[in-house]
Amino acid sequence: MSMPDRRMSAVNVFKRTMRLVLAAMASLSAVPLACAQSETTWSTLSSVSTTRLADGSYREHLVKNGRIFLRNGRQSNVWVDISGNFNGDGRVGEGEITSFDYEVHANGLASMNLVRGGHLYRAEQWSAKRWGPWEIADGEVAGTGRGQLTSFSALLVPDLAGTGTRIEQEYVVRGGVIHKRERVAGTTTWSGWSIHAHPVENAGYPLDRTPVRSYHIAYEANGEPIEYVARTSTVYRMADANFETWWDVTSEFAPAGRSMNARVHPPIYKRVLVFNMDPVMLSRGGARLHSVMGWLDPRLLVDRYITEIENTTDHVVHYAVSKHIRVDEFPRFLAGPPFSESEYLACAPSNVNACRPTSFDYNHYLDHYNLCEMADSGEYDEVWVLGGAHFGLMESTMAGIGAFGTNGKAIEHTACRRKLNIMGFSYERGVSEMLENMGHRLEGTMAYKYRQWRNWNDDSNPPPRFPTDANVFERFTARGFDRAISACGNIHGFLNTPSWTAGVQRDFDNPYQKNSTCDDWENYPNLTGRSVGVSCSKWQCDYTEWKRYWIGKVPAFVDGTSAGLNNWWMYVLDSELVI
Repeated sequence: MSMPDRRMSAVNVFKRTMRLVLAAMASLSAVPLACAQSETTWSTLSSVSTTRLADGSYREHLVKNGRIFLRNGRQSNVWVDISGNFNGDGRVGEGEITSFDYEVHANGLASMNLVRGGHLYRAEQWSAKRWGPWEIADGEVAGTGRGQLTSFSALLVPDLAGTGTRIEQEYVVRGGVIHKRERVAGTTTWSGWSIHAHPVENAGYPLDRTPVRSYHIAYEANGEPIEYVARTSTVYRMADANFETWWDVTSEFAPAGRSMNARVHPPIYKRVLVFNMDPVMLSRGGARLHSVMGWLDPRLLVDRYITEIENTTDHVVHYAVSKHIRVDEFPRFLAGPPFSESEYLACAPSNVNACRPTSFDYNHYLDHYNLCEMADSGEYDEVWVLGGAHFGLMESTMAGIGAFGTNGKAIEHTACRRKLNIMGFSYERGVSEMLENMGHRLEGTMAYKYRQWRNWNDDSNPPPRFPTDANVFERFTARGFDRAISACGNIHGFLNTPSWTAGVQRDFDNPYQKNSTCDDWENYPNLTGRSVGVSCSKWQCDYTEWKRYWIGKVPAFVDGTSAGLNNWWMYVLDSELVI
C-alpha cells in the first residue's frame, strides 16, 4: 500500500537542469546584487504543509524565519503570523521552530505537530471545540537516526481504490534524511521507520545541494499527491501528471512576514543564543532571581523584544531563539568575586549605591560554554546575555577577528573567528531599554562603517560646527542644535532641541517645534531635503515611543548606492559587511 517510487528519466533531468540554469542566469541579471544576496542568504523557509479539510477547503501552514504563518486557501497571499500562539504564556518548547503540521484523522478530529529546537510536540483534538494539552512526543520518532530533527508530517491517504481501507502515513526529516512509516487507519500498530525511497535528491538539482529541512505531502481533491521539500531558503513542489519535476515555488511565499511597502527590504533572519543569567536563590526557597525581585520573566521579555524589533523595523529584522542556556549562579566578574545572595539582596535594587562596581567576564563564558565554536559552526548568529541589575553587562559589544566597539569596547582574545555581536539586556528593566541598546549598536556600527561620527552625543562640550563633508550617517543623526537642518537626532533624542545645554543626556520630551528632515529619510536614498516643523508630540513625548520613531526612520530599503547599501540593518546584523 506504499506509494511507488518515481524516478526521473534522463531527458527530464536534462530539461530540469536547463530550466534551473536559465532561471538562475535570468534572476542574476534582473535582481540587484544586494537584494539577491539577502534573499538567498538571510531568509529561511523551513517547511510548507497543506491540509485539505472535510469541506474541500485548504489550510496551509508555512514556517519561515522561525515563525508560523497560516493562509486559508492556497491561492491567497494573506499570511497570518500565528507564532504568538506558541510563545509567551502559552509557550510550546524552546528553540527555533522548523516545522508545523496540521493533520485531520479518519474520525474527523485533528492533531497539530510542532518541531522546535529539535524536539517534536503534539496536541490532539478531543472534540469539535476542545483540544488536549501540548505534550512532547519524541518517543514517536525513535529509530529515525541521530541527526537534528527538523520536520514531522502526517496524513491520511485517500481510499482511491474504494477498498474501504485507508492508510495513515508519517514522515520525519532528521539530519537531512527523510524517514517514513505507516499503518492502517484505526489500528495501533505502525510499521518500522525506514528511509523514504523517493527522488527528493532531484529537488533543486543540480544547483541546490543544501540539506533537506522538511518534507510534506497532501492530496488534491482528485486524489493526486502534492509534495513539498524545503532546503534552507528554497521550497520545491512536485505536482504534475508524471511526478517527475520539482518546481521552485519559493516566490509564492515571499509575502509572508514581509512589509507591505515594496521598497522595504525583505526580512533579514538571525538566530540568537539566549544566555540567561538567572541565579537560583537558595535563601528564598530556590526561586529564580527575577521572581524573587519581582522583575520580568526573561523568556517573556525576549519574546516581547523580538516582536517589538520586528514591528519597529517594518518587518525587516526577524529574530528567533535557536538555543537557550540558563545559568543558575551569579556571574563572574573581571575583578572581585561573584555576588553572594546576601550581598546582592542588601544592595539591589533599593540601595543601589551599596553595590560594588562590576564588569562581566565575557571571555570566561565564551570559553566555558564554547560559544565561539557554536557561532562559527552556524548554530546561531549572535548572543543575548540577560541578567539582573549590577551584572556589569555592556549594552552591546562584539567578539571575533576584526571585532569593533558598537557601544562597549570590543572583546579581545577570544576563540571567535567570525564577528559575533553580543547584546546585554536586563530583566530588571524592559523592552524600551532593549530598543535603546539596539539603537546604540546601530550607532556604533554605522560610525565604524564611515570611520567617523562627529556629531555624536557628547553632553559635556558644545558641538562644533556641523561638518560640510558630513557622511550619510552624520546627516541622518543631525540634531536640532547642530548648526544644520535637523534630521533624526540619535537614540537619546535631540531631534527638536533648539540649543545645546551642558549635562543633558537625553531630550525626547521637548515641546519646542523645530524644522526637521527626519520624515524625508523615508525616501532614502532619494532625499528631497523637505523639512517640516516637529515637536515631541510626534512621538507622544514618550521615551519608548521616541525610540520606536527613531528606529523606524533608519533606512531599510532595497538596493544600494555609492554610499553603501540602502538597508543599514544589513550592516548592523551582519558585521562582516562593514568593511
